[in-house]
Amino acid sequence: MLLYLLLEHPGLLRTVEAELGEEPFSDPHHRQIYRAGRALLAEADPLAGGGVIARLFDRLSDPEARQVLTEMAVKPMLTSDPEKEAADCIEKIRKHRDSRRLEDLENQIKAAAAASRRVDPAIWNEYMALVRKLKSTRS
Repeated sequence: MLLYLLLEHPGLLRTVEAELGEEPFSDPHHRQIYRAGRALLAEADPLAGGGVIARLFDRLSDPEARQVLTEMAVKPMLTSDPEKEAADCIEKIRKHRDSRRLEDLENQIKAAAAASRRVDPAIWNEYMALVRKLKSTRS
């Protein structure tokens, strides 16, 4: 959904990058489409010669990424407030990243305990900060 919003509302790119960094997507096909879209938007006149999706399609060599883009093009998403939709998507991505990182830290803590090793204090600190952060977003 966020990728589609970016394609339909390129002005959201700065917000997304400021909030999620230059690689906001974990799916490899979404990353390919995003990178191609960023390159297209960096051009002097990105819309010259056709719409964004059509121009992006020509830039993608991976057939699976092209398929994802085609599916997005045939299922347009209607939104009255793209900024709010983008903010909601950004928040969901952040929570997902935090949950994955928390799981990774838990695995490191368990591995250290199983090996009778001391857990690095930095790992504990990050773990506790993430637990507090996730609890505060749930309330």
